[in-house]
Amino acid sequence: MRGQGLLIGVELSRPAAPVVDACREAGLLILSAGEKVVRLAPPLIVDERLCDQALAILDGALAKP
Repeated sequence: MRGQGLLIGVELSRPAAPVVDACREAGLLILSAGEKVVRLAPPLIVDERLCDQALAILDGALAKP
């Protein structure tokens, strides 16, 4: 992981595009920042419940082969 403030990049061991697509299908918008990096950019005002929900979606997307 790398980042500054709420802008976070997570380096994956596989291509990021399928993870980005799976998150979008589940209602979470994330970006790719290179072939194997996903970028998380939440709003400056975000509550813990929404962070937990976003991480659950991301976890589900990462669990897919």
